[in-house]
Amino acid sequence: MNSKSFLLLLLIGLVTTSCTQTTETTAEDATVQDTDTLETLGIANLKLPALIVNAQPIVDDWSIFDDLESELVAVNSLPMADVRSRMERLITFSDSLGKTIPDTLLVQPVRSRLLIVKTRIKLLEQAVQSARPSKEKIKTRFEGMNEAWGFLKIQINEKLLKDAIDRQRKDDEQAELEKQRAKLDSIAAAEAPDN
Repeated sequence: MNSKSFLLLLLIGLVTTSCTQTTETTAEDATVQDTDTLETLGIANLKLPALIVNAQPIVDDWSIFDDLESELVAVNSLPMADVRSRMERLITFSDSLGKTIPDTLLVQPVRSRLLIVKTRIKLLEQAVQSARPSKEKIKTRFEGMNEAWGFLKIQINEKLLKDAIDRQRKDDEQAELEKQRAKLDSIAAAEAPDN
């Protein structure tokens, strides 16, 4: 009987110790999460590629573009507590951006970059809203979102530069054709009085 009492006391002691340690660990985790909400995990002084001069009028007419970029820059410099509350806005802006693409930019490479931006924003939201957010994962998601936005701007620049080159080439070909017609007309006019 003595050994049964001893085992029972030992078992009760282990359970009590285990529960106490679990409670302390949970309290520690909550404190770490609370202090982390004040930390900024984005890039505070975010530098994004600039748009070329030809892109500015197009982007000015595409107002949601500027709104999304402003929100993206702002979210990068906010503490985690504020980032959580602003994620819905970022997602709404990115959805609107994809639905209102100007005709000039309605090409597959730009649409693909927009899809990547939307995906990266949603991945960031998942990381931020998770039950146990990981600092490293959130930092990686911020970097991915910022990189995707930068690549979208580069793609817009490339599209508009390509359009400008194509227009220049077409104008040059047209000017060359005009010169050749003028030359042929002058040759034809020079030969006409000789007949």
